[in-house]
Amino acid sequence: MNRKSFFLGAMFFGLLASTHVFAQSKDVTRLRVSYSSIGAASWSTWVAKDVGIFQKYGLDVGLI
Repeated sequence: MNRKSFFLGAMFFGLLASTHVFAQSKDVTRLRVSYSSIGAASWSTWVAKDVGIFQKYGLDVGLI
């Protein structure tokens, strides 16, 4: 039992210590994306902009 609790404690500490290492900075990269017309070809770009997927990954996308 002692070995098992030590192993679980070490794993828990490792997970807590690694969150600071893998944290991303909030620097935003600005991008300008153009589209030719509103249609099926540019649908995925508009959905990603409306849902906020670009902002989730640190991108400030402007659709032109």
